[in-house]
Amino acid sequence: MDVLRLRGDVVERQTYLNGTTYYLCEGADEAADEWLWSLAITLPKQEGERLTEGDLSLSGPPGEWLADVAGGAHQVAQDEITGAPLLTLVVELRRREEAESALAWRTAQLRVQIAADAAQGELALDD
Repeated sequence: MDVLRLRGDVVERQTYLNGTTYYLCEGADEAADEWLWSLAITLPKQEGERLTEGDLSLSGPPGEWLADVAGGAHQVAQDEITGAPLLTLVVELRRREEAESALAWRTAQLRVQIAADAAQGELALDD
């Protein structure tokens, strides 16, 4: 299992009339800025509902990896220091079969925390 620590920014956020919220986060890995990542995800209206809409793009020296959201959950809490909302996402990902990739990973789990306009997390990639 390969693990990447990620950091990035929320570059777009929209709340729709049906109560769902869309986030677009972009960034790089913390270690060497070799991997670039982009997460587009729509959160259901109710906390605890299963995540079903979104995708992750990962690109780096060995190639690109594209995955779709296959499940997961989100939780909103308050930052103990600032009192600001803190969003935690645990996202199950599955490689998009029609996207060619030399990378062997088939599934991954992404854990991301979003506070204000910053995102940081960990991506665990499975063979």
